[in-house]
Order: sequence, then C-alpha cells, then structure tokens
Amino acid sequence: MEIDDWRFLEAAEGWIELGQFAEAVEELELVSPAVREHPKSLEVCWRIYWHHGRWGECWNIARAILTQVPGDAMGVILLAEATNRLQGPQEAFEVLFRATVTVKDSATIWYNLACYSALLGNFSEARCNLGMAIELADAHSPERGRFYRRLAEEDLDLKPLGEIGWPLRYAETRLEGCPAAFGGGRDGR
Repeated sequence: MEIDDWRFLEAAEGWIELGQFAEAVEELELVSPAVREHPKSLEVCWRIYWHHGRWGECWNIARAILTQVPGDAMGVILLAEATNRLQGPQEAFEVLFRATVTVKDSATIWYNLACYSALLGNFSEARCNLGMAIELADAHSPERGRFYRRLAEEDLDLKPLGEIGWPLRYAETRLEGCPAAFGGGRDGR
C-alpha cells in the first residue's frame, strides 16, 4: 500500500471519529482502486455503513475481510456486530464462540461474548466470558487489563452483572465455577 493511500485511510478514520462521514467518504474515494479491497479500507467502509444502519453491507464487508484474512479477530467482531443487527444476539454470540477455536487469545472476542451472554440473560456465562477477557488482557499487559476492567464498569450491556451482585468495579480474573472451556480450574483457580 502506498503512503498516500495510508494517509487517505487515516484521514477517513479521523473524519469518522469526528462524526463527519461525508468527509470520510471523500477521503476513501482518493484511495487507489487496488487498495479499496484491502482489509483496512474495508474496515473503514464498514464503519461508514454502520453509521448509516446498512447492516447487510456491513455483514458482506466483514465476510470479505475474513475471506482475505481468515481468523482475523477484528473481522470476526465486525461480522458478529452485523449479525446481531440482522439476526439477533444469539446468532452473534454463535459467530464469536465459533471463532474462539481459531482466534486464540483475543480478549476482545471474549469481552464481546460476555456482552452478548449478558444480553441473552446468561449471567453466569457472561461472568466467565468477562473473566476470560480480563485474564487474556492481563496476560498481554497490565494496562490492557485495566482498560478492560474500566470498560466493563461502564458497559451498559454488562450492567446486569453488577445488579445481581458481581461488582464490575472489581472485575477479577478468577474463573472459579466456570467450565474448563472458559479456563476454570486452570493454574489452581
């Protein structure tokens, strides 16, 4: 990818962050045709379509990313988000759960599994998924672990966990009571 293409993509992302989607599209139109199918370009397009509620296009773009980069964690997350809008949280959960077989050690996938579990009313499963996300994030770096703990405190999808007595402010990585598939019982926990 040429440096100008990277600059156009970065500019498009900047416009998206500012909520200026028309300007983001203008920047994307400057990207060379050969780069428009690059996963990074597709991700920027996905965000624009997402803003406009075009879930089918989002789903197709996420599939295109995964065709190019099978097992890409971001591609899986984008596919799950589009699937949630098109088919509901159970199907989105399934997309993410299937990905845990091939996308190893993605805290973001486990965090999203926690959110969908909570939305589906599976609070014990949500706690285990969140515990796994935080454990994986902590293994990456203490800063990343703190980021996920703060995110969990503020996430409306996870609010029911706090309401049933699991204080998100102290989200721990202990996985006692979680099935082995969630890491329960590993390392004496």
